[in-house]
Amino acid sequence: MRSQLSHSVLASSFFVVSALIVGDLVGCTASDSGAGGSQNVGSGGAVGGKGSTSGDGGTSGTSRLPSDASVDVARPGAAGADGQGGASGYAGASGLTGSAGKAGVAGGGGNGGAGGPTGGHGGGTSGFGGNAGIGGAAGSGGLGGTSTAGTAGTPGGVSGGGGPIGNGGAAGISGLPGACYANQTHSHNLNNDNWAGSLTLFISYSADTRSQTVDKGYTSSQWNAAVNSFDVPTFAAEVANTGAKNILLMLGQNTGYYDSPNSAYETYAGVQPNTRCSQRDLPMEIADALTAKGIGMYLYLPEDVGWGDTKAANSFGLTTLAVGNWVVDSTFTPKWNAVIKEWADRYRAKVRGWFFDGYEARWGVTSTMANTYSATCKAANPCGVVTFNGTDSNPVSDTQRGETSIDAATGLPAKGLPTSRWDPNGLQVMWDFPLQAAWGQEIADNSPAIYTNANLKTFIAAATKAQAVFALDIRTSLTGSLSIPIYQQLLAIKP
Repeated sequence: MRSQLSHSVLASSFFVVSALIVGDLVGCTASDSGAGGSQNVGSGGAVGGKGSTSGDGGTSGTSRLPSDASVDVARPGAAGADGQGGASGYAGASGLTGSAGKAGVAGGGGNGGAGGPTGGHGGGTSGFGGNAGIGGAAGSGGLGGTSTAGTAGTPGGVSGGGGPIGNGGAAGISGLPGACYANQTHSHNLNNDNWAGSLTLFISYSADTRSQTVDKGYTSSQWNAAVNSFDVPTFAAEVANTGAKNILLMLGQNTGYYDSPNSAYETYAGVQPNTRCSQRDLPMEIADALTAKGIGMYLYLPEDVGWGDTKAANSFGLTTLAVGNWVVDSTFTPKWNAVIKEWADRYRAKVRGWFFDGYEARWGVTSTMANTYSATCKAANPCGVVTFNGTDSNPVSDTQRGETSIDAATGLPAKGLPTSRWDPNGLQVMWDFPLQAAWGQEIADNSPAIYTNANLKTFIAAATKAQAVFALDIRTSLTGSLSIPIYQQLLAIKP
């Protein structure tokens, strides 16, 4: 597991670009609807001959397309004059967009006209025209871009001069990409189409930058200057060049410095505004720049206050460290939830989902806490995906815990290659690993890639085919430039 401790020991002041395979989600929109199909209806029968005997019924009508297919009220056939079969009625047009078409009611054929007298005998009455067929229902639009064909029409009754059977409704319009809808098979995974099968870069932009083992440390003014130096247009262009469809952006982690304003955090931490949380709203600017390029954003946050800021932790009521992280309790939950809520309410659908690190019982984290944070995020964006990373975190997550490392023998992830989208418990499967020697190192060392181009390409191809989620860590400078060796590697293997 990429524990909060291990990440803090290795994390740099940069974005770790996690390549997650993901389908796009922009906001929460309704399911796409199908377009109504047009109806063919029978025409009127031909005129029967007048004579001394009763007129024959009109011959069966030929099908035609009504000039106004939007009419959804059936029109009955007119009664026939003497010696003429009545015209069959118009079948109703298919239904409006978004629902099955309403079947048209067939018009009855008119009675044949009575024959003239012949030798004192009354003429027989002509037969009734047959009923026109009932039109098929319009197909409804398929979820996620799949259309459904319309139902075939029911044949009309057999009789002299009946109209032809109605045609089935046209197939529905394909669904729009990125729609938010409930997954009927996997109840925990409502919107993972936005993650599945596409690259996501994990960006760990943090104040605890390190050059291997030495903390750099920041003052508030230095941190704000660092955040202000981030070149959003260049960053967005480099992400787009890799073919990534999402990024997972770190708000902050171990030092208590964050790259976005948050008054709730600074109130509970007992500090002045914009001294721990940056004045610049970097995630908002990044989200807008990436949206213009069709790229989504997820946010990363630990489940406690950073271990490097004792004053802030004590102000939140945290006093005990265990294995490097603060131990939380139920009194901490509403405070941290208020911090999460401020960000979630601000970004709403600009954020496709959340990734919370450090789900560990040894740090006091419980399922009740996790479910509270998840509910807050989904109240702000019902289409959002919420994942928790840590031991036994799967039951509270929409996405499987996926952290892994490299297997020295195979040169591939130790977790192996993805083979299916869903695990046996119905969770979206996920891979999460760094592409350089460790998580979050200072970009200045530009350490080489640990995966060969061939092996990384093999993994990405397998993950894409399986529709898995995969998060690949790439180092990023404080100014927003991607690590040169990894950026070049991703460009080299891009399909």
